[in-house]
Amino acid sequence: GFLAEFGDCFGRTEPRRKMKVYVGGQVSDLPRKSVEPIALAAKVKPRTLQEFLATDLWDEDRLRERTARIVVRDHFDPQAIGGDVSGAAIKALLKQELGAAREAAVGDPMQDILDTARVVGSEQNFLVGVGLLTGSLSAGEAGVAYATIAECLVAALLEEVTREVVEDHGRVRGGAAVVVGMGKLGGQEMTASSDLDLILIYDFDPQAAQSDGPKPLAPQHYYTRLTQRLINAISAPTAQGTLYEVDMRLRPSGQKGPVATRWSSFTSYQETEAWTWEHMALTRARVLAGTPELAACVDGAIWQVLTRQRDAAKIAEDVREMRKRIESEKGTTDIWNLKQVRGGLVDLEFIAQYLQLIHAASRPEILNQTTLLALKSAKDARVLSAADHQRLDTAGRLIEEVTQLLRLCLDSAFDPAQAPAGLKDRLAKATRSGSFEELENKLKQTLAGVLEIFERLIA
Repeated sequence: GFLAEFGDCFGRTEPRRKMKVYVGGQVSDLPRKSVEPIALAAKVKPRTLQEFLATDLWDEDRLRERTARIVVRDHFDPQAIGGDVSGAAIKALLKQELGAAREAAVGDPMQDILDTARVVGSEQNFLVGVGLLTGSLSAGEAGVAYATIAECLVAALLEEVTREVVEDHGRVRGGAAVVVGMGKLGGQEMTASSDLDLILIYDFDPQAAQSDGPKPLAPQHYYTRLTQRLINAISAPTAQGTLYEVDMRLRPSGQKGPVATRWSSFTSYQETEAWTWEHMALTRARVLAGTPELAACVDGAIWQVLTRQRDAAKIAEDVREMRKRIESEKGTTDIWNLKQVRGGLVDLEFIAQYLQLIHAASRPEILNQTTLLALKSAKDARVLSAADHQRLDTAGRLIEEVTQLLRLCLDSAFDPAQAPAGLKDRLAKATRSGSFEELENKLKQTLAGVLEIFERLIA
């Protein structure tokens, strides 16, 4: 997890714009005056932060037994952490920082822009992790915070690569493009290690044959180039590390389809070719950035697809078949593999997506990209009983708390026999369990309850 590498989270910028703190041996030696800027930004007490950094939540070899290095810029001020993440503040920060990088660059500024984006992203994500560990952010709030940061970075980098493509190839007449977030990003349920599920949709004047720049491209090639540069801007490693892995497999036709999708192809595919599982995925789609007019069209098209009349029995059959296929490929009995174990995250998400697909035609208010909010909407629309909702909501929050902490603190699968005692204690505390053993029992009962509801509802 990135906090296991927290000393490397903050990038290296020019010395006049940063403050360096070197800590040898024990992290608990970190001076209070050096902790205060981070604690202030994360809205936690300096002593609380010191205590958490000094505990054995993380792999000792990676945190406590090697020199840690924290670099904090002198204007480190996210204005965004503490339960209310301000996308506007992060966007303003990115605009300022990326603009400064562009102006200061000698020659092509893109490398400096990518480095700066990684510095800002690391700082912001670090603060979310601090808030999660110290309890100033709930697991749900952390999921929204991580997604907000990612959305702001995607929007900023789309603007930068668009500027670069226009300089090289000009513009396509009537051209427009939007980026759609899917999965955890679309649902605002990201963790510290989430990748980004993205789709880029574009449109242009049908009469446009090519762009108008010094190196003209046909529209399809133009937007393919734009998409490839955006993926590279987000995922390519630089001296400041990486931002996110990017997954484009949820685009129409998956890996077999073009990396960028024209608007007419997107709507046609969703209306006539998409499988049920693709419409399930579409329940989490959210436009993140791009041309407002096209964004409104995409939102409208998604709404039309999701609210059309469906055969409930056929959808139930498709959902069960999809779940069976996933279980045959990735099934596990490990209760700590909270995504794939039966009664875990996949079953919980499938219930929410199934209810939305079969009821949205008559009750469109049920639609929501966030799983727990969609389940609440289903309860409010009286298509999910209050008793079932309470069990699913409780299960979802428990899974969310455990998943957020494990993704934050570990790079590998969680093994209770090998896990640091501090992490096990923190898991118990975060889930209001008297002990780690009580948490294990609670988790087993919770998973069994979700599975029972899945089998009963999707029958």
